[in-house]
Amino acid sequence: MGALSAKQIENRKNLKVGLNADGGGLYLKLTPTGSLSWVYRYQINKRRRLHGLGAYPAVTLSAAREAAQQRAVMVRAGVDPIDAPEALSDARQRSTVADIVAAAFKARRGGFKSERAAGRWLMPLKNHVVPAIGHRYPADLTPRDLQRAFAPIWKTKAETARQGLNRLVICLRYAKAEGDAIGSLSELKADALTLLGDQERPETAAHIPAMPFADVPAFYQQLTKIDTVGALALRLAIVTGLRSGAVRPARTDWIDLKARTLTVPPEFMKGRKGKVAAYVCPLSVEALAVIDRAVSQAVGGYLFQGSGKRVPYISDMTMLKIMRDRPALCGDAKPHGFRASLKEWMQHGSHDQAIDYQLSERVLQHKVLTDVQQAYDRGDYLDDRRRVLDAWGAFLTMDPEAEIVARRERLLAELKKLDRRG
Repeated sequence: MGALSAKQIENRKNLKVGLNADGGGLYLKLTPTGSLSWVYRYQINKRRRLHGLGAYPAVTLSAAREAAQQRAVMVRAGVDPIDAPEALSDARQRSTVADIVAAAFKARRGGFKSERAAGRWLMPLKNHVVPAIGHRYPADLTPRDLQRAFAPIWKTKAETARQGLNRLVICLRYAKAEGDAIGSLSELKADALTLLGDQERPETAAHIPAMPFADVPAFYQQLTKIDTVGALALRLAIVTGLRSGAVRPARTDWIDLKARTLTVPPEFMKGRKGKVAAYVCPLSVEALAVIDRAVSQAVGGYLFQGSGKRVPYISDMTMLKIMRDRPALCGDAKPHGFRASLKEWMQHGSHDQAIDYQLSERVLQHKVLTDVQQAYDRGDYLDDRRRVLDAWGAFLTMDPEAEIVARRERLLAELKKLDRRG
């Protein structure tokens, strides 16, 4: 980023008469009469030269920076921009790495589930590639250029660096499809990896901290005594096994009281846009009790309305803070970890009926079949999943089975009354 800002130039703030440096050889020239123009200063063949880039505001700050970058590339190649205007004309027609990153991202943007997911994809390129080699032309990139972009984070932010390198190759493939004369991308990447060296990988995968399933009922009982939206959302996440991203935006129109289900739209399920379907979650007796309470205080159709400006529902931090405030019960466990607690209970807890592997994975919304197998197996296993989650709810509340059945009937009767009123 340069030293000057668009606002500063517009307001003539802290500008002196003469040359005001922006960086990279670009200067803003202020005359005694108050007029502004852009100048690129460089040295070639031991000769200092000034090249005018146009008057402000006809030439904006961003346009001037782009023009300066084009001339800097020419100077590094030994070409004088003033003496070779035809070369400058050719340079103007070529796209830089920064241009290609922006174009490739725009082409892929429709495939992301949300703006947040799109931003995460772009971040390694925006933060590390564009500042280091954004001025370069894709066809001119060398393994050394890629090393320069990723070496500062190759050891300290290994995952971000790997993602950035892979995404840069995707962008370069886009440039190649556009007609750029780029050589073998696989060789470019392989040579860059050789220069960057090995990364220190953890011996074991870092799992999200989870609470042992035997400790969850004690924590859940504490949650029932906390009368906040965040506590209700955390309870619903625990009893359903849903991810936080599917619970926090939950709406009243997702709920079907007669079918006792909550249907999560595809955009709130994990997976690529267009590749994942809506998920129908069976509501256990305990989940219905939580839903009943949440519906009674819903605002604008959202069960768990938040106070943020970006989205109308609570954030991850709202749920996490509840756990952080109770270190004796929670330790370093995270809300997402309750899915692991549920899985552990399904595998090792005491159950009247066995819970096989495929059923336990379906309860957690995991894919257990290949695409071909899924084409022939079209059941939703709703009753089987409901049986598991009913037993999980009974475990969390420590209710005996007879009481669970009676409680179910009472609650359904109350919900039917509410449904008729609605």
